Amino acid sequence: MTVRVLTSPLLSRYGFSHGFSTRVGGSSPAPFDSLNLGMSSALPEDAPDELRHHEPARIERNTGLFLDACGLRARRAVRVRQVHGSRAIGSGEALQAELASGPLEPADALVSDDPNVAILVRCADCVPILIASPGTGRVAAIHAGWRGLVAGIIESALAALAPSAAERRSLIASIGPSIGVDSYEVGNEVAEQFVLADLGHCIRSGASRPHLDCHRAAQALLLRAGVPAERTDGEPICTYRNGGLFFSARRDGAVSGRMAAAIGAIPV
Repeated sequence: MTVRVLTSPLLSRYGFSHGFSTRVGGSSPAPFDSLNLGMSSALPEDAPDELRHHEPARIERNTGLFLDACGLRARRAVRVRQVHGSRAIGSGEALQAELASGPLEPADALVSDDPNVAILVRCADCVPILIASPGTGRVAAIHAGWRGLVAGIIESALAALAPSAAERRSLIASIGPSIGVDSYEVGNEVAEQFVLADLGHCIRSGASRPHLDCHRAAQALLLRAGVPAERTDGEPICTYRNGGLFFSARRDGAVSGRMAAAIGAIPV
């Protein structure tokens, strides 16, 4: 089955190789069928050896298939240990940690100007965001759950990618698939964190519990940080409601697979 990848018209127009994965086209068996690009650290204790011992190798094969589909075939994938925080690091620092065979660097955004690597973040309901600077060729990849959104992960990535307001006005950004507002019911304490972050307009009330619109929150934070609305794209496609195309941690639990978003810098 052919790998299915979603792309951004904006990023493509400016020549940045990139992609947002779906679950279609890989080698993983159920329940990770089929383009699984990551595993939860919370697998049940009685998870079969097939998952614990064989799935990591399939994930690496799937990652290669995904990068091929993104036009990033010749590049090394650089990843971080995502912790739902606000730290953004450079691809060089992340790669150094990976080559040392130690634990991946804890961070939720990567920034790169290296045309030999592809920076990659993994998601299974959280918001993946890819950002590029046509003027410098630099890129960023962001993993933004609700905690990261309110903690400032978007702002941290932009500070590393384009420190000045003038630079940010020339950026282009794309927001990938994530859990939709209809499916993302949360407790009042989580909604309160959105209110404190001045994201109250991204809460839908009226039901028994509040619902968060994380796609809208990402749009708002990008705009607030200086990226023009007309230089941002991405449809609010719900990972929870589209099980044939996407993994969803909220829907599938601990045995959910992971999608990814990847992008590579270009020389200018």
